[in-house]
Amino acid sequence: MAQEVRQAVLEAASPVWRQTEDPVAGRVRLALPPVAADGSASQPDREQAILDVLVAREIARIDMGIDLVIAQPR
Repeated sequence: MAQEVRQAVLEAASPVWRQTEDPVAGRVRLALPPVAADGSASQPDREQAILDVLVAREIARIDMGIDLVIAQPR
């Protein structure tokens, strides 16, 4: 679902911001907490979902001036 949200935001974004997707993802990735050295905390699917949501949120916020909120029921 996170990947679909990221794609939807990118489709609605201006061409300039579509081109900046990778640099935004790089900055977001650097801001995320580091993975444990032994890899025990590594969950690649979860990490990718978090990255997708944060990139979509950043592009929506800057390019479109909207806050992206995603609620996940438990």
